[in-house]
Amino acid sequence: MATFRKRGNLQWEARIRKRGYPTTCKTFDTKAEAEQWAKGVETEMSKRQFVSTKEAASYTLSECLDRYEEEYLPRLKDPRREISRANCLQSRAIARRVMSTIRSKDIADYRRAREQGAGGLPAFFGPANSRRWPYGYGGCRRASARGTARESFGLRC
Repeated sequence: MATFRKRGNLQWEARIRKRGYPTTCKTFDTKAEAEQWAKGVETEMSKRQFVSTKEAASYTLSECLDRYEEEYLPRLKDPRREISRANCLQSRAIARRVMSTIRSKDIADYRRAREQGAGGLPAFFGPANSRRWPYGYGGCRRASARGTARESFGLRC
């Protein structure tokens, strides 16, 4: 059930309380906007499609990867590969984004950049062809004592 409350002279707060869901609030400039938003959220709740983004809005991808490294990876027998992947992802711009703002397009762009080889390297240096290149994988991990292909070309991950 949605309730609306006037906040000062210029704002309206919509508050939705429904059993089984967290209390959800949002502030709007007009009451009509608040009612429209509340109607949409209540519809999602009744269809059981509502997902609260409150927690996702407070963490970046980098912070989530840090937590993944601290809590999950120590349980693995050999976590080095996953640590390397997480560290490489943390060096990308997408890692500084708030979790609730990351969309499927952003993931597809990241994947496409990795497939094409970020930093101008051709796709030859990608994970599928890592066995053909004597300097190791073209990503961020150190595959050999000589360094990675990116380092050979003077590029940083």
